This record gives sequence, C-alpha cells and structure tokens, in this order.
Amino acid sequence: MKKKLFFTAILVFLSTGLFAYEGVFAGLGPEIIANSRKGVALGGNFLFGVEFNALLAAGIRAAYSNNMDTVSSVETGAFFRYQMPFLRGVSGASGPFVQAEMGSIIFYEYDRVFPAVSGGLSIGWRLSFPKESEQTHKWFIEPAVRAGYPYIWGVDIIAGIKFEKRN
Repeated sequence: MKKKLFFTAILVFLSTGLFAYEGVFAGLGPEIIANSRKGVALGGNFLFGVEFNALLAAGIRAAYSNNMDTVSSVETGAFFRYQMPFLRGVSGASGPFVQAEMGSIIFYEYDRVFPAVSGGLSIGWRLSFPKESEQTHKWFIEPAVRAGYPYIWGVDIIAGIKFEKRN
C-alpha cells in the first residue's frame, strides 16, 4: 500500500506542470568527503532546486557516505546558491557559483548513532549543454569543492538536468 501511495504521489507531482517552469533542476553524482577521524569516505549526492533568476537558486540536498570501515553518514539539508555574474557564460546559469548549505547529518559508527547540525560552503562550476535556446531542458555537470562542519571537506561531481520554460 505504501509503495502505491509513493508512486501515485510521484506521478501527481510530475503531472502538476512544475517542470514547465524555468529553472527547475535535479541531479546526482559521486562524492569524496572527509567525514571521519580515520580518513575519507565515498558516497553519493542528490539535489533538487529552483533558480529564481539568473543569479539566485535554492533547493534541497541529500547525501550518503561510507568510509568502508566503521563510519557511515546520511546528510540532508537545504542550499542557497549565488551564480557569479561576472564569470557567467552565455547559456543562462552556466559558470561559477558559491553555495551555502545547512541541515542535519547522522553518523553511524560502531553501531552507535551521532546526530549533528551541518553547515558549510561550496564553490563550483556549472557546465551546461546544449547551448541552443530552443531546448526545453539542458543537461549539466557541476564539479564542486565544499568545506564545513562536521565534515572537513568534500569534492563532488553532480550530473543532472535543468528544465527551461516551454513555448
């Protein structure tokens, strides 16, 4: 029953026309993050956001990582992004960005749970393609570096899709 409700909710969400508006984007990709005292961890990210204009965007982010030994983490939070207009490309919101992130993170270590508040900054670059303006969507790749608390640093590459306004 729960699965049917979940898939029904997704279908209703997708049919609402949200993706007809300019600037909705979603992506996922791998990450390397220093989330433990014993070194780095490998994981993955998912993000979903909305661009308010060519400079500002906000959204949600979820990540999972595991150091292949004793520490796993689940991170959820919100982000606020500023595209740097002086270096931005011709294709809309391509180019460098600075992103503030805040949320929660749960560490699992030796069968114990350690919740914490997380926050940090990311610096990255969005590469969009194709550049034709007739497209209703654009694919993008975003390499980024982030630093914050309780993790020390992270490097990720997000690949995704941005929906443009339909004519």
